[in-house]
Amino acid sequence: MSSGSQPGTSTIVSKLSGHCVKLVMPSLLNGLDGKTWRTKTGSIEVLGSKAALAPKQLSLSLPTIIPRLCEVLTDTHIKVQESAKQALNEFGSVIKNPEIQELVPELLEALVDPNENTQPALTALLETSFVHYIDSPSLALIVPILQRGLIERVTETKKRAAQIMGQMAILTDQKDLIPYLHILLPGPKEVLVDPVPVACAIASHALGSMFAKLGEGNFPGLVGELFVPLKSETSAVDRSGAAQGLSEVLAGAGIPRLESLLPDTLNNAMSPCTYVREGFITLLVFLPATFGDSFHHTLEASFRQFCAALQTKLTLFVKLP
Repeated sequence: MSSGSQPGTSTIVSKLSGHCVKLVMPSLLNGLDGKTWRTKTGSIEVLGSKAALAPKQLSLSLPTIIPRLCEVLTDTHIKVQESAKQALNEFGSVIKNPEIQELVPELLEALVDPNENTQPALTALLETSFVHYIDSPSLALIVPILQRGLIERVTETKKRAAQIMGQMAILTDQKDLIPYLHILLPGPKEVLVDPVPVACAIASHALGSMFAKLGEGNFPGLVGELFVPLKSETSAVDRSGAAQGLSEVLAGAGIPRLESLLPDTLNNAMSPCTYVREGFITLLVFLPATFGDSFHHTLEASFRQFCAALQTKLTLFVKLP
C-alpha cells in the first residue's frame, strides 16, 4: 500500500461496521508477522487508519491494535518502525481528553523506548490534575506504559504505575476499562509480594479501587486466588501481601461479601497450623483499616477471635522448654 492511498483508506475504514472490523482485524494482525517489510507496513498503515473509526468501533479495536503496534516498534526494518510510530501518532491525534492531549509526546516516547522513558511518562501522568474522563484512545496509550511500569525492578516505578492504576478506576468509563483488565491485573498482583510495604499498600489499594469500580463479576476467581497464600507455607511477605490485597478487594466488594467470608476467616485464624493462623490473623489486622467505620458491624466478633488466637499462641510459647 502506498502512502498516497492513506487518506482514501481512512475514509473507507471510517465507514466500517463493528462486524466488518472484526472480520478484517485477524488478517491485518497476521500481516504484522509477514516475512517482508512491505507486508508489515501495509498492515500497519491500515491499522493506523482505524483511528478514523466511529468511537464505539474504535474503543473495541484499540485493546488489540495498540499492543501489537508496540511490538513492531522493535522490528529490524526501519520502515516498519517508522510506520508503527506514525500509526501510534494517528491514534494519539484522536484523543479527546485535553489533559492527555498535552502528554501525548511523552506517552509516545515511552512506547517507543520503554527502557528510558517509562518512568518520566508515569511521573508526568501523576503530576497531571485530571478534570475530564480518560477516553478510550487515551487508555490505549496509557495501559502499555502501566503494564511496563508494574514489572520494573525499581520499586519507585512500580509504585507510580500502581498509583495511576488506582486513579484510573475513578477517571475512566467502565466499558472502556474492562477490555484492559487481562493486561493490567497481573502487575499489581506481583507487586503485592514486593518487600517494600508502601509498594504493596499502593498495589492493594489499586486492586480494591478497580474491584469496587467494575464489580466482582469482572474479576472471576480473584478473591479465592488471594485466599490461597494465607493457607500456604510460603513466606511471611507473600502472606502479608495477599492479606492486604484481599482486605482492599473485600472493601471494594462491601460488607455483605465480607460477612459471607467471615466465619471461615475466623475459623482459620484459630487454626492449629501456625502459618495458616498467621495468614488469617494478618487479614484481620488489615480489615478494620480498609473498611473504616463500616467495619463496626463485625468488629466485636473479629476482635474476640483475634484475642483468643493471640492467647493460644502465647500459651504455646510459654509451654515451650
